[in-house]
Amino acid sequence: MKKVLALSAAFIFIFAVLFSLDSGARVKDNLYKDLSKRGIVKTYVAPIAETAIEPAPDVKLLHKILENQLKTRMTINFNIVDSKDMADIIINCEVLEYFWTEDDPLDTWGAVAMAIDVAKKENYSRMEALFTVTNAKNGKIMLEEKLRATITDDGMSEEDSISMINERMAKIFIRKCFGKPKNKLTP
Repeated sequence: MKKVLALSAAFIFIFAVLFSLDSGARVKDNLYKDLSKRGIVKTYVAPIAETAIEPAPDVKLLHKILENQLKTRMTINFNIVDSKDMADIIINCEVLEYFWTEDDPLDTWGAVAMAIDVAKKENYSRMEALFTVTNAKNGKIMLEEKLRATITDDGMSEEDSISMINERMAKIFIRKCFGKPKNKLTP
């Protein structure tokens, strides 16, 4: 009987420790719940460093698009500020990869889908970036996410792909990190 009680107590203790951790101490995968409760979220988008990637992505354009998309967000009221000192949160971005090709890589499975994919001549662009959202007051990382954006488009030039992939990357980041989570139905 004592063994059963001891094992039960140990199980309850381990369960309590694992599931009662303060969620603020862990890096989250979405900040909607925390930030949507605030009235205004003062946001500093740090300049994105130039990269040695060739061809070079337009990081200044990505920075501008991020700021514009945050300003027009309706579910969270982002107020873009000019310095870290004025901010509630700081957004950093590092572009890890930018790629464009005239030939869309084979990315579909199944005989019919592969045949269609091979038969179509489409251009392809891809960008990968690391985003970090930091609490400006205490310096703690609130969210860190490596994201990838891709575009396949017939007739997309390399020049056109830069603005298109920047728009897509900003949208993916904002939806993933600040979007209202979808309700998951359980069976």
